[in-house]
Amino acid sequence: MRHSPLPRSISLFGILVFFSTAFAQDSLNIRRIGEISLERGLVTCVAVEGQYVYAGTGADSTGEGLWVVDVSNPAHPSSVAFDTISANNAALGISVAESLAVIASGAGQTDIYDIRDPHAPQHLSNVGEGFGLVWDVALQGNYAYTVRYAPRGMSVVNIAEPANPSIISFAGINDDPSGLCVSGDFAYLAAACGLHVIDIRDPYSPQEAAIAPDSGAVHVAVLSDHAYVTISGGYFCVVDITNPQVPRVMTYVHTGGYVDGIATANDHVLVAAGNGGLQIYDVSNPEVPIESGYYEGTIWASKVAGNGPYAYVASENHLEILDCSDALASKSRTLAHPFTFILACYPNPFNPSTTISFSLPQTGVVKVSVFDVTGRRVQTLADKRFEAGEHRLNFNGTSLATGVYLIRAEAGAFRQTQKLMLIR
Repeated sequence: MRHSPLPRSISLFGILVFFSTAFAQDSLNIRRIGEISLERGLVTCVAVEGQYVYAGTGADSTGEGLWVVDVSNPAHPSSVAFDTISANNAALGISVAESLAVIASGAGQTDIYDIRDPHAPQHLSNVGEGFGLVWDVALQGNYAYTVRYAPRGMSVVNIAEPANPSIISFAGINDDPSGLCVSGDFAYLAAACGLHVIDIRDPYSPQEAAIAPDSGAVHVAVLSDHAYVTISGGYFCVVDITNPQVPRVMTYVHTGGYVDGIATANDHVLVAAGNGGLQIYDVSNPEVPIESGYYEGTIWASKVAGNGPYAYVASENHLEILDCSDALASKSRTLAHPFTFILACYPNPFNPSTTISFSLPQTGVVKVSVFDVTGRRVQTLADKRFEAGEHRLNFNGTSLATGVYLIRAEAGAFRQTQKLMLIR
């Protein structure tokens, strides 16, 4: 449950949102309208096509499977098909396009289904060496792109004849990948050391083009010229991929707790944040994501897929259906909360200075201080009354050593501390 008045952090490096309501609240702009339970096993991944949700299942001592749910009436979803593929492995990723559903398997293979009749999906084939986890899969044209743990990297599978697929190439990386998104001429791999960009203009010879270094990347989604990457520890970052061969991390958003799956919808990203539920951020300005809705309730959100105004969330052995109409509306930036205080720092990391900007919806006293990692205050940037509106402060670290610093913002009873990185 979400209890106010607790600060709601929006950015790891300084985008802070504070709610000043005095009552418990577990949702904003999102309504739970339906759910359906899996009879056995866990829902491990989700994709949506038309009026059907396709979920990979497994774990919990059950076999890997494909579960098809009719969501034509979102308030009353119905299970229409279930097929078990293996006896002791879990589906780890799923991708759906037109008549095919492809599952990344814990059995070290990729399973291909014909879903022209969603009520009777047919398992056509599988491809793979049968060892090493296949973590995720993405479909584009006549190819399926998969990421695997052993060997580490991305395989390209020709599925022009889905009953007779073949691995045509492999791009190895010196990292542990877990998530994948394909967009245009490039594949984006979320891995332990950051976001890897793979050039797939020639599917028979994919080449690693760049890496946006980070720590603990889990999954990735692409919207226009930006990649959104969930990071273990409770964050996601925004990466500018206007030039995919020179990716640039722009900002971080603190979601809290555990994060896993991520999806896009219109100018928003949907984040599956574990016990933090589903969180939605308006990224019409990718440098300053704004939380426009959240739903916690009792769900544990591990994966998410979106279609129209609805989000479909994997929550243990449940598929939760959430109406996100208000959170996804273009006016959502004005709906976040009437008492929202937003503080942003850019660039970050920085050398030697960074600009701190904040927007106040109403007049109030704001104190902004910078500390080193020992807790010693090194600068007080502001401690005064500000009028409602936009304001900017400058933090100059010329006299400071390279390292991590903490910025603390205080507004009335609210306080939040976040990290800044000074790099010489």
